[in-house]
Amino acid sequence: MLPWASSANERVVAKPVFTDNEIRVILSHGPWPAPAPLDSTNRVSGKRDAIEFGTLLFFDQRLSGSGTKSCASCHVPERNWTDNLRRGVGVAELDRNTPTLMNLIAGQFRDALARAAPPSSWSYSEPAQRGLKIFIGKGGCTTCHAGPNFTGGGFFNTGLSHFAPLGKPDPGRHAGVRQLLESRFNLLGSYNDDAKRDSAAHTRQASIEKANFGEFKVPSLRNLMLTSPYGRDGLVDTLAEVVRHYAGVDPVRLHAKDGQPAKPLNLSPREQTDLVVFLESLSTFTNPWRPEDGGRCD
Repeated sequence: MLPWASSANERVVAKPVFTDNEIRVILSHGPWPAPAPLDSTNRVSGKRDAIEFGTLLFFDQRLSGSGTKSCASCHVPERNWTDNLRRGVGVAELDRNTPTLMNLIAGQFRDALARAAPPSSWSYSEPAQRGLKIFIGKGGCTTCHAGPNFTGGGFFNTGLSHFAPLGKPDPGRHAGVRQLLESRFNLLGSYNDDAKRDSAAHTRQASIEKANFGEFKVPSLRNLMLTSPYGRDGLVDTLAEVVRHYAGVDPVRLHAKDGQPAKPLNLSPREQTDLVVFLESLSTFTNPWRPEDGGRCD
């Protein structure tokens, strides 16, 4: 939590009330789990035997160059599908934090609103509700973290971390686009099972632009309490530090390319604390992974 000393005026906090528009925004973050459409680029998408085979490959060390690493070496099931290290370690230490592969089956507060349940039945703390109002309102968080996964899948430079551990600028998406276009495994290649290549529209549109430099993909916020440290290079240890950073930036200007001056959010200490409480509520403390099942993922 964030340490703060409240003034006399801050001690009296009104009970959160959500407008119809706010409720619509909240409902847009569900239902959960989100339906998974079939992938037209993969002819075995959704088939149970393919899923089981993919699970075996996920844990198979023979796919690595050294024969000693598997996907699960970094995305460790018992560690909530990450490694909880600042930066991932493959053959050598990388300059990126390992993102989690885990998500959450949540019911928390969104479903109660969807059922039009009365406020008296809500089992959601008032600080979390206040943090939610900031998240969808003043904080501008839904500009990036929208939908059931709390991410739109976009790429942005948030200023949370600018440099690699050795002090060298990290090009981020700028270098990634180049690798994508050069890869024989991209959707324009022969490994795409979509014969018409209709699914490759985004690949065709990908281009290397100066504005892409330093941009990184927006991560999901689900279960983020279990996946510290944070930031693309793992240099941020706590949610409080993350919120403190964003409390001083302008969420609209993060995406603007017109060079206009920013207007920092200037979230108060109380508002920062409420936002942390809300973010904490997006996590579950149960891990459905059961090693005794012989590696099967349900």
